[in-house]
Amino acid sequence: MTHALEENVKFLEDTVKAGGPLIDDYASIADTFSRLHSACYREVNGFSEMVKPIRALELFLQTHREVFRTTATMQGFAYSKPRGYAGDFEMIERIYDRVISCDERFSRWDEFFHAGAAPNAVRNRADYIHNILAKKAYGSMLSLGCGSACDLSRTNQGGSLNRLTLIDADADAIAKARKNLTNPNIDYTFLHKNVFRMRLEETYDIVWSAGLFDYLNEKMAVHLLRKVRDVMTEGGEVVVGNFSKNNPSRPYMELVGEWLLIHRTEEEMAGLMIAAGFNAASVTVESDATGVNLFARAVK
Repeated sequence: MTHALEENVKFLEDTVKAGGPLIDDYASIADTFSRLHSACYREVNGFSEMVKPIRALELFLQTHREVFRTTATMQGFAYSKPRGYAGDFEMIERIYDRVISCDERFSRWDEFFHAGAAPNAVRNRADYIHNILAKKAYGSMLSLGCGSACDLSRTNQGGSLNRLTLIDADADAIAKARKNLTNPNIDYTFLHKNVFRMRLEETYDIVWSAGLFDYLNEKMAVHLLRKVRDVMTEGGEVVVGNFSKNNPSRPYMELVGEWLLIHRTEEEMAGLMIAAGFNAASVTVESDATGVNLFARAVK
């Protein structure tokens, strides 16, 4: 087994020496990381736990830290976590903007990163929520864990929203969201606050959370959904995103970026809504085109 794992790491070593992966290499690279991931992680309640580290892989990543351990590359930025937490708003903005390093040593790896299912799923969030808002006249909206609101930038293009409240625990994310959202027809409220401590006097026609629930265990998720239900109008809707267990990018995200999320099934997403008090008949779960993003929806 050890020899086989070392052979996989050698393939990665050869790819680095060749200047990074080409498009024809993507499937082989993904398969290599998948084999390595299976050897050192196990899943517990949707979350990956390290069983046994692969020393050869750790040495490889450290040896090529300029590629995998610095903010110069997409995967290095994920690993470095310059804001202190995974999936910060700057990382999400880099994904939306498809940032590619100008340095030829890194550009192929950035291109490989952006071609992955998970980054495409992140970018799909903007279209998904835009389509929801375009189909029904929602007047008010609450966005939880909003980051810099890349997913809501298309609310600048019109629609029926006239009131939008955004909450995030990162003050810099809130500051950036202020710059990103500028529709004069919308009354914005930006709150630098932990969502679990929010005290809102107004109610909302739709509550949206793109990527917060990936970081919440079942108890926390249900608790937050109960708080959400209290601030929804009658007939209002909540829409919550979460990565599914069908995530081909997971091995790369976790082995290289140490970006660990709680992955859930459709049944588990529906179960969160029902446990929070929503009628099972009103709960639906959809996915984006990649199958990576799940979106649980419920009506009050």
